[in-house]
Amino acid sequence: MRFSKLKVFVDGWCPMCRKFGRVLVKLDILNLISLQDIRTSEVPSQDFKDKGLKAIASSKSNGKIYFGFDSIFQISLLIPFLWIFIPFLFVLKITKIGAFLYSELAMKRTIIPLHCDKDCDAI
Repeated sequence: MRFSKLKVFVDGWCPMCRKFGRVLVKLDILNLISLQDIRTSEVPSQDFKDKGLKAIASSKSNGKIYFGFDSIFQISLLIPFLWIFIPFLFVLKITKIGAFLYSELAMKRTIIPLHCDKDCDAI
């Protein structure tokens, strides 16, 4: 089985997003995920950036783009530790409950508009 690499874009001004990114890096034993700050990275378009600032964004090496819960689902497909949850996540995906829960969580996140140098690069 061959997996496509996934670029995951997180908001570098969101402490919860940065923490999620650090956990992702630790769980990514197959090295299929690259983590980037959507505020400072080159992105496909301004529309991508606007949507990505509201929900986690990701793009596969084949050009497919995902936002919100769809990104979470794609991430779970690449992390062996999470494979046991894929049937549950699939049900959440097809029923759209996952997208609803994700949007509720995303609305409650905190944005800290600080411009730092060393810590922000470490996402």
